[in-house]
Amino acid sequence: MKKSILIYVFFCLVIQVVNGRIYTGRCDTSKNKIYWELDTETGNATISGKGKLPFINMFDGYIFDEALLPFIKHLSIEKGITYLAEGSFNIYPNLESITIPSSVKIINHSIFSGCSKLVSVSLPPNLKEIEFMAFSGCSSLRSITIPGSVKKIHETAFSDCINLRSISVDPSNSVYDSRHGCNAIIETGSNSLIIGCISTNIPDDVERIGNRAFSGCSSLKSITIPGSVKEIGSGAFCVCSDLTSVILPESLEKIGNEAFSGCSSLRSITIPSSVKEIGEFIFAYSDGLTNVTVMCKNVPTLHTPFFRGVKNIKRNCVFQVPSDCFSQYKSTPFWKDLNISSF
Repeated sequence: MKKSILIYVFFCLVIQVVNGRIYTGRCDTSKNKIYWELDTETGNATISGKGKLPFINMFDGYIFDEALLPFIKHLSIEKGITYLAEGSFNIYPNLESITIPSSVKIINHSIFSGCSKLVSVSLPPNLKEIEFMAFSGCSSLRSITIPGSVKKIHETAFSDCINLRSISVDPSNSVYDSRHGCNAIIETGSNSLIIGCISTNIPDDVERIGNRAFSGCSSLKSITIPGSVKEIGSGAFCVCSDLTSVILPESLEKIGNEAFSGCSSLRSITIPSSVKEIGEFIFAYSDGLTNVTVMCKNVPTLHTPFFRGVKNIKRNCVFQVPSDCFSQYKSTPFWKDLNISSF
């Protein structure tokens, strides 16, 4: 015997309960007929139909009834669904796996963000784009494979995936690669590493570490940047809270804004002589830093102070500079305000 319950929000869900464990419903819009089914015993959920999954937000409710969200563990979206609206499945508390059909071409922004138990994602072979923060904060996600069809990946697509260990790109991809088994996504044309993880080995032909490439890799403990790299992008290592060792190459010319912000375990770092420009607040909130050795004999351009939000850091952190240009540092804006000594 079936029991129907009508729930009114800004769109309509008609929920039917079968045998006390299987729930079915319809996410109805004027153009599309999209249905869902959930087995609360197994946690298996499916979404089927044709067309676009509608935009849903905190004011409109959820695709599934909110009371059912904790039961959803395995989500399968069937072929026929062509579009997943932004934020559709974010913060599903127990979601462990997702299967996305080949009919979906774009993983929209924030769609699975905050799904902290998500372990497995199957990306479709015809996928073209992964937008910003699509999987941000999926802290249980351990591996991801980028299909050959993907042409655009936002730099924050996998930010704060703190346990991500394996990243691979299908060899047929013409825009991105994961050369030499590096466990990273590299933009082939620019030789820029755009997304890394705690297991990344940066190849020695990469020329740039992209903006927020390692952002939120809180378990990353050490990183060696090869001699081919000329630039570290903004926020590249921000909130890598366990990072204790950073080796920067003599090829490096520019360090972007807040590149090492929130690296609270970092105690010392050496800035090589090749660096010409340092962005804004590169050590913001890195309150454990006590020693910075600056090898540059030509004082690098500094746009703002190194620090922000760190009490007494100017007094506690010593900047060591070459003795023969000590006076230049002491007379240069922002540098002169630091606790500088010479070697």
